[in-house]
Parts: sequence; structure tokens; C-alpha cells
Amino acid sequence: LVSSAREKGYTETIYGRRRYFPGLKSPNRAVRDAAERAALNAPIQGSAADIMKIAMIRADDALREAGLASRIIFADFMMNLWWRLRRARRSVSLRW
Repeated sequence: LVSSAREKGYTETIYGRRRYFPGLKSPNRAVRDAAERAALNAPIQGSAADIMKIAMIRADDALREAGLASRIIFADFMMNLWWRLRRARRSVSLRW
């Protein structure tokens, strides 16, 4: 993964989003080492962020389709979504 990033200058998430790492070609070892660690981590963390964003959009669409007024309160570091829903007289199942 790091050798590929050195050749191309970037890494990609599973959805094709790119992150560039000019530091991989740095003559400064500390800068190069930091860029290598980031290049190794970026596809994993970036892919998780991509998946989370898609889940948030799909959940919002499903809630709107069900006619529920909702608001995302926050997404925490463990990739959990917290929603605030107005009281509803029916149950809703979200699938994505």
C-alpha cells in the first residue's frame, strides 16, 4: 500500500476518494515516516468515513420517507449515529 502510494503520490478509499501525500518523497526522514504512516491509515479511515456518510444520507432519506421529523445529534468516534426523533405513533425500520 505504501509503495503504491509512493509511485502514485496518493491513496484511495474503497469509493475512490483520493488523499495525496507529497511527504512520501521528502528527503527529511521524519516527514517521510509520518507520510508513510498516514498513507497506510488513510484508506482505512477514509473508507470508514465514506461508509458513515452514505449511512447518514440513507438513514435521513428513510426517516423523511417515513414522514418522521428527525435531526442527527452527533456521530461519535465509534461510528455510532445518534438521532433525535419527534414522538411517532408508529414504528419505523431503517434498512440500508
